[in-house]
Order: sequence, then structure tokens, then C-alpha cells
Amino acid sequence: MLLLFFVIVFPLGMMNVAILAAIVLVIFAEKSPPLGQRATRLAAAALLAYGTLVMLVPDALPTAM
Repeated sequence: MLLLFFVIVFPLGMMNVAILAAIVLVIFAEKSPPLGQRATRLAAAALLAYGTLVMLVPDALPTAM
């Protein structure tokens, strides 16, 4: 599991440190018992909404030119 985390995080860290920090904070919130279930659902909803936005408006990506 940890290896998969580094496979995902390494390219993101090379591109944008802010995105790397956001992913680490989401994972931390999901692992902490008081916030776990709510943080997971909130992160899932936010990622689905952002994915839909990017499909409709590709310029919403921070790397889009």
C-alpha cells in the first residue's frame, strides 16, 4: 500500500508541491478516527465535482494551456 502511495505522490510532487500537500492532508484526515468517514465522503464528492468540471471545461486544470 505504501509503495502505491509513493507511485502516485512522486509525479505529483515533482509537478506541484501544493497538490502533494493537499493529498497528504486528505489521507491524514481519512485516517484520523473522528474525521475518517466524513472526510472520505467529502473528498470523494469534491473529486467527482472537480472531475466533472474538468470534463466540461478543460481549462479548469491548473496545467492546461
